[in-house]
Amino acid sequence: MKNVNTRKNLLLKSMLSMVIVAMVLMTVANVAVLTASALSPDSIPYGECSDEVWILERRLDELNYMPTEPDGEFDEYTVRAIKDFQYLNNLESTGRTDEETLHLLFSDDAVPREFPARIK
Repeated sequence: MKNVNTRKNLLLKSMLSMVIVAMVLMTVANVAVLTASALSPDSIPYGECSDEVWILERRLDELNYMPTEPDGEFDEYTVRAIKDFQYLNNLESTGRTDEETLHLLFSDDAVPREFPARIK
């Protein structure tokens, strides 16, 4: 009887682990799809408030470029962060979300800012 309970517990733990792994993979896949589809070049107009802008600002913040807390509004702080990112990553400093900028920003090759643009 004890062996049956032990097997059941192992099976339940194994199934739970598989569910957790599946949930993590789905979350990562959804973020990647959202990022790739939502942040197309030059698609973000100044003044836009959206989840896509929040994703962009969050990534800039991870790399220490955002001078303010990410809020989902494409404003002067977002433009400044993009320009800083472009400058420190040897891109033309336009403040626009062109293809080259987005590709580098969401890659492992993105150069973070040495000192944060704001105190976190």
